[in-house]
Amino acid sequence: MLVRFARLFVISATLAASLAAGASAALRQAPGDGGRTIDRLPRPAFRHYIVPAHAGAPDMTAGPDGAVWFTAGDQIDRITTTSFSSFSIGFKNSVARGIVSGPDGALWFTDIGTNSIGRITIAGTVSEYPIPTALADPAGIAAGSDGNLWFTELLANKIGRITPGGKIVEFSLSEKAANPEPSAIVTGPDGALWFTNANANLIGRITTEGKVTLYGLGKDTVANNIAAGPDGALWFTDMFGSFIDRLSPNGVVTRFRVPHVNVKTAGVYGIAAGPDGALWFTFISGRVSLGRMTTSGEFTLYDPQPYDYLYAITAGPDGALWYSNFDPTRNGYAHHITIGRALP
Repeated sequence: MLVRFARLFVISATLAASLAAGASAALRQAPGDGGRTIDRLPRPAFRHYIVPAHAGAPDMTAGPDGAVWFTAGDQIDRITTTSFSSFSIGFKNSVARGIVSGPDGALWFTDIGTNSIGRITIAGTVSEYPIPTALADPAGIAAGSDGNLWFTELLANKIGRITPGGKIVEFSLSEKAANPEPSAIVTGPDGALWFTNANANLIGRITTEGKVTLYGLGKDTVANNIAAGPDGALWFTDMFGSFIDRLSPNGVVTRFRVPHVNVKTAGVYGIAAGPDGALWFTFISGRVSLGRMTTSGEFTLYDPQPYDYLYAITAGPDGALWYSNFDPTRNGYAHHITIGRALP
């Protein structure tokens, strides 16, 4: 195990140049808040915040401290409606990807640059645990029902389990499929872990004992991100064709086509269960960038102008949906990204 104390970045003159280590910065709210509703339902209350980052935010999660935490290259960042903090991971070549709140009150993340699983406390102490398989390419991470953390190894084609104490066990998928490339992962309502596969039209399920089952999705379906729905099913985004799909606990897939979008250019990506009992999802291309879907298949699309190309999304501890923009170069602020908040 490697341990470092994360260093808080002094991020910009506009965010108070004299911050002490571990302090929080005042936030700069972006212009143009408001957005446009494509379908019916009242428009959510949108707010957008410009925060310093040299990399996009590929994943985010609600923290145990009432904040939203997200990965950003070699940093782990923390945001609330009034403050922003940025912590350096502190290890050479670190590139954080997935992140989740752990059962121990800390945040856990995958680090593809160091081939490790990382842990950061809310005070900023960082530990990393090397994955036994070299070049595993760790991607998604989830808190399991067994009190451990579970993660995907995209290039190693394995599912990993790490205890809060740092012990790692790996489960190979090679006997089940050829190079499926497991990606996103979530704990399902049945207590098992469910995961998408970037190189196969399959959804996987692994029990906390390590038993793997794979479900076929059809030749034109490749799942991106996955979330546990309020109806006891798993819901996932299908980027090719702009579908939101439902997978029942017994393996039945129901597809819902997102309306009013060009299937050749729109790409649905992130998905999260909202506090309003609906599923919320992002687009990384197309003329709209945020969507809401009920479990019965009713859609509402939003265009939170002027920001597009949204990426990660999570339900925050404040009853709002939080999301990140995909490309730091598109919001007009050099070396900054936009973090959005939509209150249903």
